[in-house]
Order: sequence, then structure tokens, then C-alpha cells
Amino acid sequence: MFVDTSSSNSWIATQPGSLNLTEVYRQTLAVFGAQRVLFGTDSSTFPRGWRHDLFSAQETAVEAAVAYAKFVAGEERQPRALYLAGE
Repeated sequence: MFVDTSSSNSWIATQPGSLNLTEVYRQTLAVFGAQRVLFGTDSSTFPRGWRHDLFSAQETAVEAAVAYAKFVAGEERQPRALYLAGE
């Protein structure tokens, strides 16, 4: 089973609590593992075009989630990517 990350991420606003994209990726990676998470896009060429902002937000969140996992596992002393994600 694979999971697809294709989204505008606007669904997060409908969730209770203070859920953010980094937490979504932390939990997704913990449940499925990195080998089962696919990056997908709903972007088209017309009229909206490629949404680099969505890609960047997801990329930053994944980096933060991975850094956090390494920090918790004792593989990294300071989870530097967490600061990029505003954690």
C-alpha cells in the first residue's frame, strides 16, 4: 500500500486541534514508512499551473519530520529542519 501526498493542504484547516503539515508527515512516515509515501500533484499546466508553493511546503514538512525522527532515534543531536518548519 502506498500513500499519495497530492493536495492543496487546505484540508488541514478542517481538522480539530493544532494539526500542521509537519505532524501529518511525522505520523504518515511512522505508519507507512518513507518507502511507501509518494509525492503527487494535482497541478496542471492551465490555468493554475505548477504550484511550487505547495511543493515547497510539503518538502519543508518532510525534511522536518525526518529530522525529528532522527533526533528522537538519537541519530541527530539537533533537529535543524524543525526550525525551518516553524516548530
